[in-house]
Amino acid sequence: MGQAFNITQGSGTSCSGLIEDSGGPAAEYGDNESYTFTICPDQPGNVIYLNWVIFELSTQGPNPDNLAIYDGDNTSATFMGSYTGNQLQGLIVSGTVFNTSGCLTLVFTSNGSGTGNFAAGFQCTVPCANPTAVASMDGPVPNLICQGATVSFDGTASTAQDGYTITEYLWDFDDGTTDNSGPVVSHTFAEPGEYVVQLFVTDDNGCSNLNLVDLQILVSTTPTYNITVDEEQYCSGAVVTVTGQYQPTTWTGIPDANFGDGVYLPDNVGIPFTSTMTFTQFDPGQTVTSTDDIITVCVEMEHSFMGDLVLQIICPNGQNTILHQQGGGGTYLGGAYDLDNDANPIPGECWEYCWSPTATNGTWVQEAQAGNTTVAGTPPNGALNPGIYSSVQPLSNLVGCPLNGDWTYQSTDLWGIDNGHICSWSINFNPQIIPDVTQYTPSIGAGSDSSYWQSPVPPDNVSANGDTITFTVTTPGPNEFIYNVIDDFGCSYDTTIVIFVNEPFLVEAGDDVTVCDGPVQLEATINGQAGICTWTLEMEDSWGDGWNGAQLTVNIDGVANTYSAMGTGTTVDLTVPM
Repeated sequence: MGQAFNITQGSGTSCSGLIEDSGGPAAEYGDNESYTFTICPDQPGNVIYLNWVIFELSTQGPNPDNLAIYDGDNTSATFMGSYTGNQLQGLIVSGTVFNTSGCLTLVFTSNGSGTGNFAAGFQCTVPCANPTAVASMDGPVPNLICQGATVSFDGTASTAQDGYTITEYLWDFDDGTTDNSGPVVSHTFAEPGEYVVQLFVTDDNGCSNLNLVDLQILVSTTPTYNITVDEEQYCSGAVVTVTGQYQPTTWTGIPDANFGDGVYLPDNVGIPFTSTMTFTQFDPGQTVTSTDDIITVCVEMEHSFMGDLVLQIICPNGQNTILHQQGGGGTYLGGAYDLDNDANPIPGECWEYCWSPTATNGTWVQEAQAGNTTVAGTPPNGALNPGIYSSVQPLSNLVGCPLNGDWTYQSTDLWGIDNGHICSWSINFNPQIIPDVTQYTPSIGAGSDSSYWQSPVPPDNVSANGDTITFTVTTPGPNEFIYNVIDDFGCSYDTTIVIFVNEPFLVEAGDDVTVCDGPVQLEATINGQAGICTWTLEMEDSWGDGWNGAQLTVNIDGVANTYSAMGTGTTVDLTVPM
């Protein structure tokens, strides 16, 4: 039978039992407590290990409640860490092979701002002589790679303690996959982001490494492009200028609620859609102290009636602020599709809208009324331009919110008929307040070796940075021009623009004709593509008498116009449909 100990008892000796807080099984511990408890094995050569079945310490107030653990029979032994919140929930803490007493010493301290519970079952075991994991990869740390690249890993240098043998190598690639096929493995990283690869080795005594080997991999992000060209259709022989621009994309460890192709926002009047992101990377008890802590709240969405919606952001303790509250009437959000219904919803094109405490734009309603819109969607309608806007209620409403916990984006439809989709949302905290967050932006150099065009015809001129080229088009039909960029990860990205060149055509005006009197039929022939042709009529007046009042009538497609020479070299342009 296991023995139950209360932390207030100071010490205990057993190899099976339970250690509880001062409140016992029926109550929570109290405020302003300070207890030290040492538990020792009753079997020589064994060590105590604790299984924390309950660990719910209050994190309220300064210096949150905490439990410190020492690897021995007093607080002069090796310190094993101090824990708060739910950091030990479900974990096992064991005495080490260096602990000759086999005991563990617990020091519990609570402040005056909140209470909680903890309880640990304990047993005895022969201590592990833990193996050591040693791992490397084919690249530096951090290893900057491209999307879809494969990296090889080697853990053959890992060692077991004398008398033991490593029986398992478990690789964790930090993307939801693992591999225990052996000490040497390869893995492909498909998506942009940070991946910290770990190797866990286990020996034939069932003992695993205590050390961590951080093999950091950063996968390049895809840049965005903006291609500028005067037109996309030209005549043969035209001189064309094309400019490519790019914007590197930043990756951050801050969560982003991304819904892929979009989550349907049904036209259910008064029923809110909610999406929650859970943050855990902040310090215990850390809160929003000012609006400087929040850079933006963003949503990618489409909806065919802005006036339907109430949008809110809700923080873990229930504080909230209204981002948009109806208004704006039938203004679209994004490239909305307004011909569907709830029985057959069809997604439109999501655009990104953000709210910031430093926004220079007004609210959605103010900007819609000011004409900050673009015609888009199906059927075409004025759509609020993507950008950064002011919220209806100030984001200072979120000052005092706990940073750790569930943050919720809520959309409520208050009118019928129209629907929409949400593709993603994010809350972007100031990176300076986030402990150990990874954020990186691949860079692209300024020279032509980092960005350049591939064209089907040799360019007439290329800018120094390789972004702008001028060329003469001669090949009829579609001509593909590929804009390439190479980032400092060594990754290549490209986008293609198609310029159409019209088929050349020949115009034959016929034989020269001298007109003295009477009508003359001009017999022109056109070989090639139909369109508009501009003819030039030249009228010579060698006597300088204005042809003595004579006139020339030109009939084009049934429309007659009369002209007369007004001096030597008089010309008139005639537009002739072909």
